[in-house]
Amino acid sequence: MKISALRIPAAVAACFAVVLAGAPGASAAPSAPAPGVSAGPTTTPGPAAGTVAAAVRLEPVDDASTVPAGRTALLDVLSNDGLDEPSAVRLRLVDPAADDPDDELVDALRTDLGSLRVVSPDAESESLPEDWELPGHPVLALEPSPDRPADAPPVEVAYAVVDASGAEARAVLTVAPDLESQAPPGPSAGPTGPAEEKLPADPTGSAGPIAPAERAVTAEPTAEPSAGAEPAEERAAAPEAGSQETAAAAAAEDVDVPVEIREALEAAAVRAAARTGAPTAGMRPWKGGWEWPHERGVVLWSEAHGAHFVQLRGAIGHRWTLGGGVDTLGWPVDDESCHLVGGGCRQSFSKNRTVFWTSATGARTVNMRGAIGHKWIRGGREAGTYGYPTTDEICGSSGGCRQSFSNNRTVFWTSATGARTVNTRGAIGHKWIRGGREAGTYGYPTTDEICGLAGGGCRQSFTRAHTIYWSSATGARAVKTNGAIGQRWIATGRERGSLGYPVTDEIGTGSVHQTFQRGLVTWSRATGARTHLFRGECHHLNTGRSVQPTRNAARVSLTIAEGYGRSQATFVNCVRIGGSYVEEWRTSAYVGASGFKRPGVPSGHTQYLYSPQGSYSVTESFGVYNPGTALPYRQLNPNSRWGGRLGTLYNKYFESTGYTWPDENMWYFSLSGDYRLGVVINYNRPPDSTIVQGNGFAIFLHANKKPTAGCIALHEHEVARYMRTARPGDRIIMGVRADLFR
Repeated sequence: MKISALRIPAAVAACFAVVLAGAPGASAAPSAPAPGVSAGPTTTPGPAAGTVAAAVRLEPVDDASTVPAGRTALLDVLSNDGLDEPSAVRLRLVDPAADDPDDELVDALRTDLGSLRVVSPDAESESLPEDWELPGHPVLALEPSPDRPADAPPVEVAYAVVDASGAEARAVLTVAPDLESQAPPGPSAGPTGPAEEKLPADPTGSAGPIAPAERAVTAEPTAEPSAGAEPAEERAAAPEAGSQETAAAAAAEDVDVPVEIREALEAAAVRAAARTGAPTAGMRPWKGGWEWPHERGVVLWSEAHGAHFVQLRGAIGHRWTLGGGVDTLGWPVDDESCHLVGGGCRQSFSKNRTVFWTSATGARTVNMRGAIGHKWIRGGREAGTYGYPTTDEICGSSGGCRQSFSNNRTVFWTSATGARTVNTRGAIGHKWIRGGREAGTYGYPTTDEICGLAGGGCRQSFTRAHTIYWSSATGARAVKTNGAIGQRWIATGRERGSLGYPVTDEIGTGSVHQTFQRGLVTWSRATGARTHLFRGECHHLNTGRSVQPTRNAARVSLTIAEGYGRSQATFVNCVRIGGSYVEEWRTSAYVGASGFKRPGVPSGHTQYLYSPQGSYSVTESFGVYNPGTALPYRQLNPNSRWGGRLGTLYNKYFESTGYTWPDENMWYFSLSGDYRLGVVINYNRPPDSTIVQGNGFAIFLHANKKPTAGCIALHEHEVARYMRTARPGDRIIMGVRADLFR
């Protein structure tokens, strides 16, 4: 329906519903078809003024409107939707920039022509434009932009009609400036019939052939009718009796039409049957071909394509007119054809454009010779992968183009990538949308979605050196394929290699990591990219096989003996990255010369040479030099002692000039090499536990790799390496393998 924008003062508000209901057959998309009649993109005459419409489904139809310059315009998009109670529905606008489909319905939207908002019957009166009264059902108000150019192009706005149950249906409103309201009157472009019957200016300003309809239909209600205007009821009446004279005049006009052209035009009119209405002018030359205007459209003839009817009052004809008519879409090459899948219709034109229509999508154009159109054709057209177009082809300043289709596919094209498809409802498409679409993190797609990878996975690559991978186990994750981590992962064999699919994106800035199914890759400026596989004892900490707790420590060092009574052990340093423990390094070690005690059994006096078994924190260190540790560090001196006698100094550091056994003279052991570097293991002491007299003391990680009195011994450089990376709260888990892991 082509709606004139209304500015409703209080004096004419009461007439509003009557005026809008009084123009039969003026909608731009079909009303609900009668039983037994297939739905199509054409518009059948509506009920006469004053009749009551039958109940129909929630099926809004596409609308078009011209708006005057310099004042707020009212746009009633519900007036031709066949609703029994339009006041019972909600009207929402569709925000094309919304990333999340759940957030795309809004009440206000900024357009190139101005601010568009929904005005509901329950709106606050102070929010209404000047001289407006509350409408009886939801309408749209367009407040013009002050800097809008006079020749601003039309704007398409999608809107949704939502009923009380939450069900919704959508249509498109095309809004264009009213050129007649901002320019002096002049002759209309193209053959539109006698000047006194001139139609209102087309929203696009195109010079396409527009058949002049009867005065009763073309006269549209305005807020301030000119003097002598006919009453609304008369303007909405059926064609007047003078139509016989019009037909006779039309016959007189076309006496010089070549026979073959006349026959072709007449045959096309017969094929279109009742959809054409009566002729309103004779057959006449036009743009190198011929036209024959009728009440509801025009029969066009060209030498290359013959004669075909374009129903200008139908959705397809309306789209053809808005798209530029013959100049842009070309001459019709076939008749309008319906009974497509899902009740759709189409009509093709000579400049490789075909307009498709369904009740869900409205009328949309596909460039059949363009890269996007070719991809859509290869995908099976409207019955295939993509479905019907839901937008026209849209191109932007960045040089890219896109077109969306009803099966949740959008095809993108650039000169560098060609035409590629994004499944906007799939996991990969959702991730791409959250990343900012083509202008965001990932850029344009360089491939379609490719499935059939290992384990049923899929992938899709994009211009900004990212590939998004999906599997049912990991979801959709991105790999930066030109980054150090991505390159390392590619070198391992991608998803089929040792690391498997990504389970996170890259995380971090200065120090970066990315986790995969079977390991992770880390990167820092100091170390470059390093691969850590989930395997061995460190991975047992991730899988719940460790009997002893990790307390989620940033670093856990395992000291593992292969049996009881053995002092030889393996020291494994595990670091927690991205929530998973991976091995950083390992070496051989020694523990107490008598081996480990059983779990929960105190190690006792150091003279028995046993090591305790369990999980213990580290919070302080000592030695004769500081290798650069983040642990609190104590410099040893000749008075440094560790309490072994029962009493208040038991299992604590203190200083004394004397020495009494079994206290430890730490300075003496520093000279022998053991305590040149050391870390206190918090066995039988805070913060892990209270001190129990006699349960054991002086359990350290220290230098001089040989059997000990209960401590863990490494080479001095290995202790230094440990100290340089240790932090307060790190843990040491120590014991016999069979009792450490399930």
